[in-house]
Amino acid sequence: MLWNPVRSEPVRRRGATCVFVASLLVVMVGMAALSIDVGMLYHTRSELQRTADAAALAAAWSLLDDDRLAGAPDLSQEIAAARQEAAHYAAAN
Repeated sequence: MLWNPVRSEPVRRRGATCVFVASLLVVMVGMAALSIDVGMLYHTRSELQRTADAAALAAAWSLLDDDRLAGAPDLSQEIAAARQEAAHYAAAN
């Protein structure tokens, strides 16, 4: 209760707390929703990065062979097979 020196009775502000709590509740729910959305974005980003890494490793393992290290002039079929393997792993993840 506040005392107004001009008036003889105190000034009552009974509804101010309810309005303040309601407005802060809206802000807090909005911040919680934003933090959940950002968390989902980071989770999805890391999942996509793991998928790309798995596909690249699968393609690299399919290209790794001792005979190819000696030197082969045409690797177009092997590269196409490696790309297919990478696409398979990317689709699986």
